Amino acid sequence: MSEIAVPPAEIQCKSKTLAGIYRKQFIELAQLRRHICSIIPFRRFPAVVEPGCGTGLLAREITSLTDASYTGIDISNSILSIARRNTPEADCLKFIHADVQEFLPPADAYFSSFFLAGMTDPVAFLSRVADALTQGGFYIVFGEYNYSGIVDDPPSDLAGRIIESLRRDGFSIELGRTLDAVFTEAGFDTILSGSVRGKMQEPDEEFISLQLGSSYTNTSHQRLSWEIVWGIYRTPFTYQNSS
Repeated sequence: MSEIAVPPAEIQCKSKTLAGIYRKQFIELAQLRRHICSIIPFRRFPAVVEPGCGTGLLAREITSLTDASYTGIDISNSILSIARRNTPEADCLKFIHADVQEFLPPADAYFSSFFLAGMTDPVAFLSRVADALTQGGFYIVFGEYNYSGIVDDPPSDLAGRIIESLRRDGFSIELGRTLDAVFTEAGFDTILSGSVRGKMQEPDEEFISLQLGSSYTNTSHQRLSWEIVWGIYRTPFTYQNSS
């Protein structure tokens, strides 16, 4: 089968659309991130890694809390170029264009935001992350959607169509609902986890356009509320008997 080339202009357009969605998402979840960061001892970590680092917004925020070396990994070069522009003051940050299925550097903590649901096999991926982490290393999930918890008002087929579209794109629709269980299966201990519900509001038009295209345009009177789950997980300590 011949490979279909995507025009550079189309890639640039999609990257800008994604960057806009990421920024709105980032702003809306500022309070949740502050809560999580108040719990995690980022200053004690020599090295941190962010798989699926996107446009670098989370990198900029987390690296302001620690002197740890930072490595961000993303499969999209165009998105990484935005990340580098978003963090011009941080010369110590390392952004790498790679597939996280093949490249997982050692670290004291991994963290991600709205990334794991895009993995084909989250358990297998997290098992490999556990091997890359130091003993007692952390994985911090700043947010994943529980897609089964979408509420629409008035009731319509919009939520269902979004879920089916994401499923066709390869997203793990059940991940948010089973986040703790996924980490447990991958060999992590759950330290703390929870969920927050976003306010009922009109759906983001950029997201609807990106996900549903022209097949669904009448959202002017529709409102959605999303449930977002988060968690702090840790690899177990292995104690050796000195006798």
